Amino acid sequence: AGDGRRASPIPAAVLTLVACGKRGNPVAPEVRVPRAVSDLKPTPHHDGTEPAWSLPRRRVDGTPLLDPGVATLYRTEDSGTGEPRPAMLVKDRIPGYTAVARFPLAERAASATGDAHMVYTDRGDLSFGRRYTYVVTSSDTRGHVSAPSTRASVTFVAAPEPPVGLQAEAGDAEVRLAWQAPARLVEGSPVSDALVYEIFRAPDATATPTAVGRTAAGETSFVDRGLANDVTYQYTGGAIRGEGAATA
Repeated sequence: AGDGRRASPIPAAVLTLVACGKRGNPVAPEVRVPRAVSDLKPTPHHDGTEPAWSLPRRRVDGTPLLDPGVATLYRTEDSGTGEPRPAMLVKDRIPGYTAVARFPLAERAASATGDAHMVYTDRGDLSFGRRYTYVVTSSDTRGHVSAPSTRASVTFVAAPEPPVGLQAEAGDAEVRLAWQAPARLVEGSPVSDALVYEIFRAPDATATPTAVGRTAAGETSFVDRGLANDVTYQYTGGAIRGEGAATA
């Protein structure tokens, strides 16, 4: 029928798409490392120092740090004059600093909802009068190590001996405390500066005391107010040098 022309079948066209291989910008290795710790702070105590810091949970590029590896705390010491030794990361080490502690981070990260808080008590071979400078790094499980934290220094000084002759006198909803200043430091030398005293209170002899106040330098008395009458309280006190070392 019609004009007698025949329709030829249209051959099927087969098209294979091949990716053009367009590449994105390369990611520099340094932006994949964990962020550096920014709040390292060591606190002196009578028997050592206590560095504390928070571990960032993100990388330098802002992405979450999902595979934390190890935190490493480093220390160096000097006489306390001039600037502390620079801290530079060279092949996952910090020349001139000694690694004093390492902390696996996987379990901490799994239980933390924010930046994990770290505290370490350093009692290793400390000498009175020396300045100790700390830095900390952290890594992921693939070996990417953060830049060193900001340096943080503390001078380890001998603490005073405990105050002596503590006496308590009850009043109306208050207790008046008085004591005698210690004459010597724990290493035997005489106390040469005015001491500050921190007062601790507990409801009984088995409870953990809580700090309730500090005196001004040189004061050897304290009034604890706002108490309940006809209640027994337990008190103790610690002496603190101006440089920060304390003893209870």
